[in-house]
Amino acid sequence: FRRVLFRSKIGYESIIAKIKKENIASIKSFSKAGFVEKYKEKDMLIMKLVKIKICLKIWSNNVQWFDEAKRMFDEGKINFIEVYVVPGSFDESVSKLKELNVPIIIHAPHSSHGFSISSKDKMESNVKMFEETKNFAEELGANKIIVHSGFNGDIETALECLKKFDCDK
Repeated sequence: FRRVLFRSKIGYESIIAKIKKENIASIKSFSKAGFVEKYKEKDMLIMKLVKIKICLKIWSNNVQWFDEAKRMFDEGKINFIEVYVVPGSFDESVSKLKELNVPIIIHAPHSSHGFSISSKDKMESNVKMFEETKNFAEELGANKIIVHSGFNGDIETALECLKKFDCDK
């Protein structure tokens, strides 16, 4: 790794790395850090850090924030919206979220709403809440769902619960 150059344009920063082609360890390290090969220049490999994506996380029952989230997306301030699913909010929010026409990922409820996949005594309610979460994802065209394991449980129970969610991989 010889040097890192910073360039700025309006609203965008990029990080470029110039690495000697024979420096395999550095190339691997930069690749793991998110850099991708752009081109080769003499004995150097030019790599660029891929742009980080920014999102706004809103709860599914925060309908008052939906228009603001759309404005932020349209202005290029965010790349997508992360929707935290509040159990029981599907009917009041999914059609309004759909109208935004913004990329969305879904965040399953967590322990504050009684969702804890590592807790054996919550298995039945976890599966029920996750069904609503999957419905959000399907209706909004989201292909990612964030799930936290919760607490006061164990990894084996969390894995068992995930199997019951019946998601396509």
